Amino acid sequence: MVNNTSLLGMARQGRLDIIAGLLGLIAAIALLPLQFLLDQVYIRTLPIVLGCASTLYLLAARDERHGEIATLSFTMARILPPLIILGSAALVVIAGFFEGRTLLFYDIAAAVGTALFAQILFVDNDYFSPGLSLFLIIVFGLVVRFAALYTTTGFIGIDVWTHMGHWTADVLEAQSLQPISDVKYYASPLYHLLVVGSSLLLTCRSEQRCSSWSA
Repeated sequence: MVNNTSLLGMARQGRLDIIAGLLGLIAAIALLPLQFLLDQVYIRTLPIVLGCASTLYLLAARDERHGEIATLSFTMARILPPLIILGSAALVVIAGFFEGRTLLFYDIAAAVGTALFAQILFVDNDYFSPGLSLFLIIVFGLVVRFAALYTTTGFIGIDVWTHMGHWTADVLEAQSLQPISDVKYYASPLYHLLVVGSSLLLTCRSEQRCSSWSA
């Protein structure tokens, strides 16, 4: 059965996904003129990507079809959450034993992720628990992320090396934002200020502690 309700009608009915899609499309259109004023890769790509994604979703929602899809049995719906927790625990053990995210880690992570998607997509609404699914997503995400953070020496990622080794160090040395005044981070320096402020605070406490010990 095809739903012929208009998008505005769906929005008036309180469909949050439709409202988000319409707001995304409006925001994409509003951001388009910025491409003529600023030459940043995000400003050039974000409006296009956001506009295309919002348009595709709204088109799909406009002609959505309500049909029966295959669902998992009640037994499988009860088994999946413990399996996801056990798989996440196995990832912790593997990362600790091999001191990193190995190929085996990624294989098991892929299986756990597949089980998580299966629970979200194919469990019947009568047995589906949004709170439980959100909890499993958070646990799985934390395990995958912190497995890298706790088993890898140094920083994780690319940007952090530039920000910590270059911009933040320059701001700390100059005691001002002058070193980043000619780059885009000058408009949003919160990260750099937090790092510099924390470094100064820890340094002051260390010096006070050393002074008290000397006395």
